[in-house]
Amino acid sequence: MNAYRQVLVQPGATRLFLSVLTARLTPSVLSLSLLLAARTATGSYATASLALAGHALALAATAPALGRLCDRVRPASVLLASLAAHLAAYAGLLTALHTQTAPALLVTTAVLVGATTPPASAVVRGIWPRVVPPGHLHTAYALDSVSNEATFITGPLLVAALSGITTPATLIAAGAGATALGILALAAAPAARTAAAPTPGSASRRGSALGPLAHRPVHSLLIIAAAGTFSIGTLQVGAAASAADWGNAGAAGYASSALSAGAVIGGLLYGSRRFGAHRLRQLTALYAASAAALAATATAPALPFLAAAFALTGLVSGARDTLEQTLLGDASPNHQRTETFAWLTTFMWAGFALGSATAGQLTTRLNPAAPYLAGAAACLAATLTAALLARNASPDRAAPAATPVKITASND
Repeated sequence: MNAYRQVLVQPGATRLFLSVLTARLTPSVLSLSLLLAARTATGSYATASLALAGHALALAATAPALGRLCDRVRPASVLLASLAAHLAAYAGLLTALHTQTAPALLVTTAVLVGATTPPASAVVRGIWPRVVPPGHLHTAYALDSVSNEATFITGPLLVAALSGITTPATLIAAGAGATALGILALAAAPAARTAAAPTPGSASRRGSALGPLAHRPVHSLLIIAAAGTFSIGTLQVGAAASAADWGNAGAAGYASSALSAGAVIGGLLYGSRRFGAHRLRQLTALYAASAAALAATATAPALPFLAAAFALTGLVSGARDTLEQTLLGDASPNHQRTETFAWLTTFMWAGFALGSATAGQLTTRLNPAAPYLAGAAACLAATLTAALLARNASPDRAAPAATPVKITASND
């Protein structure tokens, strides 16, 4: 993979990648270990699920504010301040788990852990354009996207492998330590310490209260990304419903693994090649392909066919997620790039939660195939939105492949 080598040999690139990879491993470990630890401490899956949901929602809610702070001051300062609060919240969570305190306090500490999560991913995604040459930027985002997907494969596997020799609470503590190492390394990186300050007058520009959401291309791309994770949410619930309908509920994990594996391969393949400058048209085509793959998934007659359909869907989604990051980086104002990627976190989590909730209702009221069709409908809506955005894009979209696509539009 020569394209990835050319990214990682750029000054500071490997350090950025390894730092954020270390910090990202914790959320994937925390998801399962918090569920298990809270269940052990309270004896209730309801309380454990509430703690997990509270953590995720708090993370999504505070990410844009932390991203905006990173754009207004040095990212390293925000990372270190949020890390201090994050570790204090972790201490409270571990104390609540150890003392088996009241469920409300346990949920509150889980919310605080989510709310104080340092914005490592948003910071690194915002920095990539200053570290990597334009012609290799899509490869950097592919590496970023694939590594993020990989952590959600390895995280649960680590919990499963270590649960027999240690407790879930110990895994949570180890995750806090990994986060600290990753954030400290990222904050010490020259690219994070010397990030460009906002340009004079940028804060007073029209629409500054909404930040990057005031820019039509940015909020359109964020809505498209939310539609993509909505479809992933429907897939996860659909897999469980289909497997149960076939009399093997535990087999849902195979389909989910096929989805993640396909996404890793799709992201790697897309990032290693150049596909021209018409990236919005590519996004339109990828979402159309996602809609078709999801519709086909609804017709899967047995688990092997379902796993194959999930792998195909992942192959497409891995490429489109990489492309979305590239387009967002191009569309966002330079002084709001970190906040833009923080909003991406929020929209993606919101889309996933809504997709999961919708799929649950459809499965209960209709049949196991209904969630896949709902996901296909969401991808079809994203296809139309991307097509409209491509139609209104700047003529710069025909620029050479080595030059980032410039998306222009007036503020709303």
